[in-house]
Amino acid sequence: MRHSIDIVVVTETWLNSEVEPTFGKICGYTHWTRKDRLERTGGGVAVCFKEGLQSQLLDVVTPPEMEAMFFRVVLADRLALLICAMYRP
Repeated sequence: MRHSIDIVVVTETWLNSEVEPTFGKICGYTHWTRKDRLERTGGGVAVCFKEGLQSQLLDVVTPPEMEAMFFRVVLADRLALLICAMYRP
């Protein structure tokens, strides 16, 4: 890649349980962590991280109309970031 991208966030993925977890794997990045829309088509959120970044998916309660995932990411200098990937239809 031309730029050094550390975190990739995609909304409106339109993915569902029929799509393999390895779909769209980017070389040098983790597999996608996904939150697919279950009740109907469209929507969805997916996140992947550059390999080597320490990330942890957090259990955060959100309103049912929001599709969101929260992560704690530790950088090389031990600084921690909180990342939220959110889609509200």
